[in-house]
Amino acid sequence: MDFIKDLFSSPTVIVMIVQGVFMVAMIVMQSKFATREEFEKLRVEHDTLQDKQERGEMRMAFMEKAIQQMPDESSLHNISNQITELKGELKAINARLSGFNDISDRMQNQVDRIDEFLKRRSV
Repeated sequence: MDFIKDLFSSPTVIVMIVQGVFMVAMIVMQSKFATREEFEKLRVEHDTLQDKQERGEMRMAFMEKAIQQMPDESSLHNISNQITELKGELKAINARLSGFNDISDRMQNQVDRIDEFLKRRSV
């Protein structure tokens, strides 16, 4: 028993025990905390993911703005009605133009007769 008392009373043994405790604490801390290399790798991954998130948010904002600028249902209905009206007006214009074609054909016929008459007269 005296041997154990002498052993623990010596400052060298106490220092060795404290060093052992610190060594165990360092080993435990190493397993709990990341190394610099692991930290840098995680930081780079974090930055990459953050950039992707920012680009995704920008795309989302662009899409939201594009959707806001799209016409709503009532606007589309109004546009459809206006197109229908324009179709009707174009049909009316086509009917008038076909009447002009008939007149134009008659005038061309008259001009051809006059031209023929003048040619015969000059011969």
